[in-house]
Amino acid sequence: MGSTSKLELKDKVDAIRASIMRTFSEKSPARPNLLKALEELAIQISSRLPDVSPRTLMEIEDDVASWSSHVALQDKIDKYSRQALISSDIAQAVQRGAGRWREKDSFIKTQELMRVEAIKRHELEEIEFAQLVDEVKALGFTESRQVSSYIIANKLSAKYKYISGILEMERDQDAWQYRGGFPPRIYARLCDALGLGRKDSGARVKSFRAFSDVQNGFKS
Repeated sequence: MGSTSKLELKDKVDAIRASIMRTFSEKSPARPNLLKALEELAIQISSRLPDVSPRTLMEIEDDVASWSSHVALQDKIDKYSRQALISSDIAQAVQRGAGRWREKDSFIKTQELMRVEAIKRHELEEIEFAQLVDEVKALGFTESRQVSSYIIANKLSAKYKYISGILEMERDQDAWQYRGGFPPRIYARLCDALGLGRKDSGARVKSFRAFSDVQNGFKS
């Protein structure tokens, strides 16, 4: 009886009562005795049982949490509303399920916003990259640092705010910032597009922050 509730016990008792009624006629002396014994046993067992079993409560919670739209969620809450008025345990299970649904819905919406933002940012990066290549290709630069210096000297961090920014560099025990730098993927493409030389200084890019993400990034 560990997972049985008062509601489930009632269903079982009703089934047993119906079986007794079918098996023994009204004239049978065993019939009233069996029915009385059944009621007494049901009362005794019922006093030790919860209104609703933990298994049923979990099923209700999962059922509410599983729906894919706000309308469907409300329909499911309405379905359990009458039972929730009778049992505080059911009301809490519905609330937990609704809370789980809202958390899931919020996560999905946040992921979608991040996906759209990433697509938009990539498109802006591509526009800036094409503009930068077109702007400096006739200047005869041979090294990427010349392009970086050109951006800083001409205060172009606002114009190329998505593809250029601040590099956190490190070599051995030294660490420093390099303004006007490019993330490795942009750096490689820029060198190919402009025919720039790539010098291995032994330094490593630790991180990159685009000027668009830096509070004072436009103060080149």
